[in-house]
Amino acid sequence: MSTFTPASPAAVGDRLDGELVAVEGVVAAVTPRITAQQNPWASAVIDGLECLVYPATYREFAPLVVVGAELTVAGRVDLREPQPRLVAMEITASVKAVS
Repeated sequence: MSTFTPASPAAVGDRLDGELVAVEGVVAAVTPRITAQQNPWASAVIDGLECLVYPATYREFAPLVVVGAELTVAGRVDLREPQPRLVAMEITASVKAVS
């Protein structure tokens, strides 16, 4: 995820439309969806930010996209709607340091 700029979920709206960012947070909700072509995808809320996980990305990372998971989501900022969104491109499970 080296090409993605770290950002907090709350600050994604301050970024440029199309900018590549990586956010980290806890999945609060997941809404499974189906495209017109019958391909599964999902909308996930991570610390108040809607993350769209479209079919190609969802096929690869679906097992990670569950409520309560701590994730790092890297993707493209979408400012075309009133609320900023993140179009997911890569998803990894967050690793917290153990002290």
